Order: sequence, then C-alpha cells, then structure tokens
Amino acid sequence: MRSAAVESAAENLADGLVAPLFAFVLLAPVSVALGAGAAAWVKAVNTLDSMLGYRSKPVGWASARLDDLVMWLPARLAAALLAAAAATPDALLNARRWAGAPPSPNSGWPMGALASALQVRLEKPGVYELNPMATLPTVGEATRGVTLVSRAGVLAYALAGVVAWP
Repeated sequence: MRSAAVESAAENLADGLVAPLFAFVLLAPVSVALGAGAAAWVKAVNTLDSMLGYRSKPVGWASARLDDLVMWLPARLAAALLAAAAATPDALLNARRWAGAPPSPNSGWPMGALASALQVRLEKPGVYELNPMATLPTVGEATRGVTLVSRAGVLAYALAGVVAWP
C-alpha cells in the first residue's frame, strides 16, 4: 500500500500539477483564457487516458497514445523537480535507468526519481519494480515521499513564475 501511495503521489505530480501548470504558462502570455484552455485540455487528455486507455477498451488506444505524447516532457520535468527537491542529482540518473520498467513511457520517470531519492523499492507486483535492490517504503519513508512531492510542487510553481514573468 505504501509503495502504491508513493508511486501515485509522484505520478500525480506530473499529471495533476506539472503538465497543466506548464501548459498554462506556455500560452498565458498570449492570453490568460488560452492558457486556461490549454491547462484544461491537458487535464482532459489525461482524464480520457485514465478512463479509456486500457487494452481491454477498443477505443482506448488513441487517448493513451495522445496522453503519452502530451505527458512526455512534464513527466521528465517532474522527475527533475523531485531530484531538485530531494537535493539528489543521482535521482534523475536513476529515474532514467528505471523509467522503462512500467508499461507507460512516462510514469516511470517521476516514480523512479522518487524511489531513488527515498532509496526505496516501488513496485506493482507482476508488472514492474523500480529500485529493485532496495526495500519497500516504511511509514516514515512514505511520509517523506509526500513531503518531497510537495516541495517539488512548490518548485514547479516557482519555475512557472520565473518562466511566465521574466
């Protein structure tokens, strides 16, 4: 359960904050409405993938591939933010090494960075393991993981502010 909670926090940093925030920042200088629309579109793409992006759903492949494309940069940026929040540059290198383990081309990046920063194993039994030589997170490590995700979120807002208002 703790592994799943830590994984979910890391992945949701990318999906729920970094992706829509930077979509907004990218287009808000043109128009705040356009920025808000871009953020909403990114969240809609992610929600469609969550609802339909399963092999068992015949219409899910398009939303899954679109989400893979849209989330490519935000997932890697979230991993970098997690490494910075943990003050552990190796976390990004380790995330790169483990990123291919999950079936998603993007989710392994923030999850791998957090697994490295916490020095814990994150796994979905029968599907993947990130940092396989480590142990599963303790309560304290899982709590620290949530704290690191929060710090990375603050860094995301700070970076967005710097990018949007130079």
